[in-house]
This record gives sequence, structure tokens and C-alpha cells, in this order.
Amino acid sequence: MHLHLQDPHIFSSPRMVMGLLFSTAFLSCARSASSGIPEQGNASVSAFVSGRPVTFSDLLPGEAAAVGSTLTDRMISQAADKLSLVILAELTAQLGIPEPTAEEIREAGEFLGSHPLKSPDDVDSDSTQTDSNSQYVQNAINSVSRDLVRTWKIDKFIYEKYGGEVVFQQSNPQEPIGAYRAFLKEKEGLGSFRIIDERLRIAFWALYSADNSIVIPKDKVDFSRPWWRRP
Repeated sequence: MHLHLQDPHIFSSPRMVMGLLFSTAFLSCARSASSGIPEQGNASVSAFVSGRPVTFSDLLPGEAAAVGSTLTDRMISQAADKLSLVILAELTAQLGIPEPTAEEIREAGEFLGSHPLKSPDDVDSDSTQTDSNSQYVQNAINSVSRDLVRTWKIDKFIYEKYGGEVVFQQSNPQEPIGAYRAFLKEKEGLGSFRIIDERLRIAFWALYSADNSIVIPKDKVDFSRPWWRRP
């Protein structure tokens, strides 16, 4: 269930995409993949997540006709993004982090309410907004608020356990990318996931590099409260 945002690039960070735009239908598809995987083309296994096979056809359903040798760099990058969503959704669900409370969702909603989301189908600013559109926007804010809080809680948990570099992103002023890299390296070592395709593996780990990012000084990193609640 992808939300249509006014600016599709505003949540460009892989970590925030995990919280805000992840499709449970896609994860369900990956989880139910059969063990009888063909050995050619996009139907070949590209990774395993919690012992379940994930294929390029799972990661790139719109490119199912292409074979592995014809996958472009863009397609590999898109597949790495989606694989990151699958792996993080699977592994962070096992951390036992409490769900957002009603008050936390309300506070995040107040922040988002001052930065309203719009559907491409919304009427223009000179038109009268219908009750249906108002409800759509409110539902969108509530949904994103919940995921915003959940993502921040996961960020806080991961950072406090693993430390590492924290970078500034347009979508997330404090993204603990070093902590996620350490977390994922640990889980990979434990066999929680395995990336077989070498190009996919390289693209996946590139998502967790702090290169060319704005690294926040350690003494400025603050997970004592959500970033949207700061003065």
C-alpha cells in the first residue's frame, strides 16, 4: 500500500522507505516462495531471507521477462532497495520494540499535519476539498505517523546497541547508518540472510555506506526524543 506523496523524493532514504512505503504483500510473496526454484533467468534465487528464497522476479515483478544477464545497473539498484525492505522488515520485527502509543502517533501527526500529504487525485488548491478527500488525507497522516514513530524507535534501539556513524538525510535528520550496517553484518554472519548474486550484494551494501553523506558529529547525535519534537 504505497502512499502517493506530494514529492515522491521526500522520503528517499532506504531506511525511511522501510517504515513508510513497505508493502506487506511483497513480503508475503517473498515468504511464500517455493523451494523449487528454476536455475535460469530472474526466477533463479538471488538471496535467502530467514531461509526463504527471494528471486529477481520477486524483487522486480515488472521486469519478470528479463534474464539475469540483461539486468541493468538501475534494475539491480531497484532490486537492492526492495531486498533491503524485505530484510529489514523481517529482522526488525524480531527486536520486540513496543508499538507506537496513541499519544506518540498524535504528536507525529501534528508534525505531519503542518506538512500535509496530497494524493495525485486530490483537487487543486482552488477547489473545495470533499469530505472523502479530507478523510483520505487524515488516514494517510495517521498511517505515516505510526510508521514514522516505529521507524524512529527502531533507529534509537539499533543506534544505542551498535553505535557508528549517523548521517543527515532529507527524510531523516538522524539516520544511524553505521548501526544498521553493523546490525546487518551481524545478522548476515548468523545466517539470517544471504545474498547470492554478487551485483545485488554490492548494491545492497552500498545502501549502508556513509560515503558522500553528511556525517553528524557524535556529540550532536541525540536520540533522547524524536527529531520532530525538538525545538
